[in-house]
Amino acid sequence: MRTPLLLLISLYVTSCAILFPQPSAPELLLEPSTLGRGLSTIRTVHIEIDGKTYSSQFAIEIYGNRLAIVNLSPFGLVLSQIEYVGLEEPRVTSIDKGSAFDPRFILFDIYMTYWPEQTLRQNLAEIGIRFDQNSRDGTRKAFAADGNIIAEVSFVSPNAVDEKVIIRHYDLQYVISILPGGETS
Repeated sequence: MRTPLLLLISLYVTSCAILFPQPSAPELLLEPSTLGRGLSTIRTVHIEIDGKTYSSQFAIEIYGNRLAIVNLSPFGLVLSQIEYVGLEEPRVTSIDKGSAFDPRFILFDIYMTYWPEQTLRQNLAEIGIRFDQNSRDGTRKAFAADGNIIAEVSFVSPNAVDEKVIIRHYDLQYVISILPGGETS
């Protein structure tokens, strides 16, 4: 029974990796401490690409200068993990060793969702990406040097990060819906 289940999960992860086109990932690595607070949350995530929806859970922990992200299957099995301290190269583990999906995209989405506006603005400018945040609804946008939008983050209830979050990637052509979850600080 375990072999078919593990095969199914492996196929799920592989199909997700194959479906994602691979433009170059933003060369952005932020020190976890620049978040300015601790964060511990588990969120259900739906990824929509090519008319299909994939679901998983992400557990995120940020304490001091350590960041850990664990991607869980709908059955609770660990699919992948990203962990780093300070500015050291992130350690990435995955059950799908052939996955070409760059974990820097996941980190970019985490930064765009949780990090303070000024920190993002400054650090993205250093790599040639313009950052805007709408003061009325909190929507965040990242623009490439050519002016094309890379990504947009919308909060269902501005200034309440524990609400539903929509991340739309224009460079990768996918949409992520992050459902409300159990955030603690």
